[in-house]
Amino acid sequence: MMNRAYQIYAILRERQFVFATEGGLSLPKNKIEAGIELLVETMEVKEDDSILDLNCGYGAIGIVAAAAAPRGNVTLTTPDIRAVQLAQQNIKRNRLLNAEALLADEPGDEDEVFDVILMWHAAHLGKDFCFEMIQKSKRCLKMGGAFYIAIKTKKGAKSVASFMERIYGNVETVEKSQGYRILKSIRKPDAGEEIEESYEYQITTELLGKSYTFQTRPGVFSRKKIDAGTLLLIETMNIRESDTVLDLGCGYGPLGVVASHIAHKGEVFLVDTNIRAIRCARHNIAANGCHNARAYVSDGFEAVNGIDFDVICSNPPTHSGKDVILPFIRGSYRQLKSKGQIFLVVAKPQMYLKMLQQTFGNAEIIRQSERYTVISAVKTRRINYIQRETHYEKILCS
Repeated sequence: MMNRAYQIYAILRERQFVFATEGGLSLPKNKIEAGIELLVETMEVKEDDSILDLNCGYGAIGIVAAAAAPRGNVTLTTPDIRAVQLAQQNIKRNRLLNAEALLADEPGDEDEVFDVILMWHAAHLGKDFCFEMIQKSKRCLKMGGAFYIAIKTKKGAKSVASFMERIYGNVETVEKSQGYRILKSIRKPDAGEEIEESYEYQITTELLGKSYTFQTRPGVFSRKKIDAGTLLLIETMNIRESDTVLDLGCGYGPLGVVASHIAHKGEVFLVDTNIRAIRCARHNIAANGCHNARAYVSDGFEAVNGIDFDVICSNPPTHSGKDVILPFIRGSYRQLKSKGQIFLVVAKPQMYLKMLQQTFGNAEIIRQSERYTVISAVKTRRINYIQRETHYEKILCS
């Protein structure tokens, strides 16, 4: 899915870098985020170190680390397919041969050990995600190796420091600036606790008169309960028993799972950019007996390209802004059948109604609650979008 692209030029550790990025990655689009800059300027890296960049985003931390360790190797990991594609591109842009970016939702295993592990904590993922990464990173850090994390001082730095002390037996603040702290722990023999805590949640609920169970994990949207917007959309979406349905940006899959039981003679596809979300969705498809549903890691519509849908439903990541939502809507138009319908649930409908109107030629409010609104449009006319670089030109065809 084509989103608007941005470029960032930055001098870090006395070297110039260039990074391509996009909207929707929870990072500034036109500058290096303050915590990332502080971490790369603070980290102690030797020329031949083996380094892991956890939850790498578009790759800035790992790429700077690769430049600082020219005789070592750097692995960048992220659970997001869009982020890993950007990180791969940025490795090439900066002409680094000792770095690779991988799609992964956990630090690694005991067979792959690192001298240094680096992590910038995205606050919206929650402290439980941070704790899970800290706990699981220990198993793939060499004795004497260092774990660094950049975390906002007012977004849980104290509790994260306490957890690092518990896991590694030591922690220090090596730098603090611009609202961030850089925390560091060293793996030492017989230091810290060996914790085998499970980071999974179970949600059991009744939806449309049927009982469902969902497994979720840290870092996945609304992991502890089904959010009110999704519940409103489930109660509102109009699906027939033979429909082909797409749950776009499915998370752990409540929309798609319910749609699968409604469209029991049809097919349901669930897509999300996040491999952790998709693994949860696949588990939930099986656990709830959805024999006509499949879930794919996908950048937008890539995994379902060529499939025509009767219904597309989505609780879109509106916090990601227009750069992400507009391709959602335009892509939905392209892949809906004639008279197919899109259903979106949003908090502030005005801008999204305008996008639907411009794309579909119609838009309406279907249902509202105190906080959320379900909006919809029907494919009734033909519109072509010609891609030019990262922008689109709309042509209305008679």
